[in-house]
Amino acid sequence: MTTFLAPRRATVMGLGLFGGGVGVAKFLVTRGVEVTVTDLRDAETLRPSITALRDLPMRYVLGRHDERDFIDTDLVVVNPAVKFDNPFVRLARDHHVPRQTEIGIVLAIHRGAQLAVTGANGKSTTTALLGAMVKAAAPATLVGGNIGGSLLETLTENPAALTAPLVLELSSFQLHYLSAEKWAPRVAVVTNLSPNHLDWHRNLAHYYASKRRLLRDQTATDYVVLNYADPLLRVWADAVGGAVIAAQERDAGTPNAVFSRGDEIVCRLAGEEKVIGDWRDFRLPGAHNRSNALQAAAAAAAFGKNADAVRRGLKNFAGLPHRLQKVAEIGGKIFIDDSIATTPESAICGLDSFAAPVVVIAGGYDKGSDLTAFAQAVADRAFAAVLIGATAEKIADAARARNPQCRLIMAGTDFATAVKRAAEICPAGGVVLLSPACASYDMFRNFDERGERFRAELRV
Repeated sequence: MTTFLAPRRATVMGLGLFGGGVGVAKFLVTRGVEVTVTDLRDAETLRPSITALRDLPMRYVLGRHDERDFIDTDLVVVNPAVKFDNPFVRLARDHHVPRQTEIGIVLAIHRGAQLAVTGANGKSTTTALLGAMVKAAAPATLVGGNIGGSLLETLTENPAALTAPLVLELSSFQLHYLSAEKWAPRVAVVTNLSPNHLDWHRNLAHYYASKRRLLRDQTATDYVVLNYADPLLRVWADAVGGAVIAAQERDAGTPNAVFSRGDEIVCRLAGEEKVIGDWRDFRLPGAHNRSNALQAAAAAAAFGKNADAVRRGLKNFAGLPHRLQKVAEIGGKIFIDDSIATTPESAICGLDSFAAPVVVIAGGYDKGSDLTAFAQAVADRAFAAVLIGATAEKIADAARARNPQCRLIMAGTDFATAVKRAAEICPAGGVVLLSPACASYDMFRNFDERGERFRAELRV
């Protein structure tokens, strides 16, 4: 993982809007590297990121890619959202130009203990909650990765950060691009598995293989926390190098486990049990968030943080923006932003989190996920659904097949109308839930912008 250390020229492919491209471009330029930033989007779309780089000398190629930028260079830094079989990535490979990602550079220069979380659903909440637990004992702890932003500036400007604990969320894209590197976290967490991002991966096997990369280089001195409520992850437990900790509500009966006993969270490592948390301190709704908390607690305990740190992290964590976040209460109706629910499974969890009648706003970009189970949950459990974006008809067809009488409103790409109609038909005491089950790219730059637009439409 040293190919990036001394390039004279570098191409940053995919500036993006989440901060990773900005972070790596700054990192390289401030080390005297001649940087070319190339992105298929135009300058207006990328304005926030370009503004963040306005005082730094670099060349921009926007709205297109030039082949020479992938051949006449010493390094290509690829945005992990770029598909692995992209022709320009292949061009760099065929000309023996080293490829790297922002997170690969982070992992190469960071020298402290690393904890990493992946999974289909719940990984952002689990990462943030684990970060809160570790920070309770080690305040200098860094939290980053797929959860947003770049850690490179902190790592390079603060020498102490290089050896501080690092808690990362890693996507299947990021893990795929780490396949050529030898790297393992001290503690790995896999929250669950279900089909996702099949528009990016070759097939389901390719997606799961990318997730499994997190565990590939672990040894017996490392730990892997697996959600034992997931049957596939129980199978994975038989073929990993790290010591497995089973995390689920009931005791799995394994030597290493974290589970619930009444209001207590109990941890057993090497057969020795202790209470490390109390559910009465936990503020997030839904069974899925209890699962996230069990996995975070297991990882923190494996990392050696004491029960007090786990308890404080559990008690102080208020949740992530756009994840079942209450944003308003208007006319006796509660409005919940769950824009980060970009998979069917996470949106089903959102529906299941409320006893009151729910009007769900759902739909968006079609990334190849099977939306049938979500549509059936809408038909069975939602008071009504307002459907938006490219997947609206697909969700509607599956919901009507389940229940021809279910109440569906088609809003196309008019998000303002979607929010207005959802508010109008929601009964007093009910919940308007933005839980799309889909990515946002057909209507918004990202789920964050979608969530902020939801808040704006409510005038809050």
